[in-house]
Amino acid sequence: MQKILKNLADTAAASNTCNKEILKDYIVKHAGSTEIIYKKDYPVALINENRKSDSNKATIRNVDIVALNSDTKNLNYAAKREQDFWKRLVSVDHIETMISLQSVPANECTDAFIEQSLQKNKTRQWSIETQLRDAMRANKENRELGAKPFIVLLCTAAVTCKQTDHIQLLLKHYFHENVLTFLSQNKKIKYYLAYNEQMSDIGMRYFYKFNN
Repeated sequence: MQKILKNLADTAAASNTCNKEILKDYIVKHAGSTEIIYKKDYPVALINENRKSDSNKATIRNVDIVALNSDTKNLNYAAKREQDFWKRLVSVDHIETMISLQSVPANECTDAFIEQSLQKNKTRQWSIETQLRDAMRANKENRELGAKPFIVLLCTAAVTCKQTDHIQLLLKHYFHENVLTFLSQNKKIKYYLAYNEQMSDIGMRYFYKFNN
């Protein structure tokens, strides 16, 4: 885990970008080694053929990046029950950790924007937190993936750090002290790395409280 965290921190800082797709490509290209292989948009679940009539839903569920100890070509998927919407990845032994990327627009980190968003949103949830929870919840449903380490890499413009750093506080709500921050080499981007050794241990019962 520590080697992967260092790889991600060094690579993200050198990329000088907060564009999610560019960052994915950069990490996969520059962070890999003979010991760890990085793959982007990794399929961990496929639609169950019995549910293809649900055409409005996605037919594949990806993890933004996975760190692998071996590049397994033949991936097997199976549904636990015939009526399940998803067929889930059966063997995850080759997966070292899952990595979720999130690019946060600078204006969405300000106190004013967050307060307005909470007032307009019936569930009073910050969109950044919703995206983070969706990424975690989707993979926790697979018990095998839930036992794997999970890393989230967020980034935003460094200038937003001059205000209340709700991103860091949000991540500490879910990952406690396992949160690292660093700047890009050009000092224009701030990155956040949060991690847990086992995704299933991440508590999701309570939302982050903005008035704490």
